[in-house]
Amino acid sequence: GERAVVPLSAILDEAMTVTAKAASQRGIQVVIEKGDASLIVRTVVVEAVQAVWQALMGIVERTPSRILITQAHAEVAIGAQRVRAVASVCMRASGLAHDAMEEIVRVVAGAPGCMAALARSPMASGLAAAVFVQLRLGGDLTARLQGEDLQLELRWPLAS
Repeated sequence: GERAVVPLSAILDEAMTVTAKAASQRGIQVVIEKGDASLIVRTVVVEAVQAVWQALMGIVERTPSRILITQAHAEVAIGAQRVRAVASVCMRASGLAHDAMEEIVRVVAGAPGCMAALARSPMASGLAAAVFVQLRLGGDLTARLQGEDLQLELRWPLAS
């Protein structure tokens, strides 16, 4: 696809359009804090929306009690003391079973045991695809445990 310069909030809004009903049907509280509305990224919009949607559905499928979504500006090290400015969408899910959180972390990291998760869940394969898409777009998708919560973070380089 062709790259475009778009506000990060437009990508998040579009992904939420296709995710909100699934979250609502499962009784999941979704809170969005857009933060810095001036974040602009250069990306293939449809693929970025798909990556956000797949990450969200990977969480929604496991029925957390709450998902907090924030967007922010960050600086990430890219090697040899170089830093890149990025825009990120961070999803923090509360109320998930610990084994579900660990499985999502394994799938996103491509860690041992992730193939079994991919076979069990169509949403797990979507998460794996989102990782691939993010890397192809010059960004990243990470997952980690944050205390009792799961955090997924999608990043894109800021448009200059």
